[in-house]
Amino acid sequence: MSFEATQWRWEPSKDTNDGMHPVVIDQVRARNGHCMYAVRQAGAVLSKSGEWEHEPIPSSRDDAFFLRCRFDSWEEAAKAILKYCKPQGRFAGGVRTTVN
Repeated sequence: MSFEATQWRWEPSKDTNDGMHPVVIDQVRARNGHCMYAVRQAGAVLSKSGEWEHEPIPSSRDDAFFLRCRFDSWEEAAKAILKYCKPQGRFAGGVRTTVN
């Protein structure tokens, strides 16, 4: 038996843990079996351009969705969170459009 991490929770500080839905990175399998990564929060997924989108059910996801909303590496997904998300995610005021 072996274990593999498939989800990582973003907690920028202990002060922001107030019961809000967390922003997470989920390891997901592409149709070809390749591992990719999704940044999710409460039914939404972060696109590579920093916009939150409703995540459709698997049978409704097309190639354009995968190109926009799947990251090739965990590092790429984590950088998108740091670039676009506020400490408590989209419910804390949305996604930033500029990076400090």
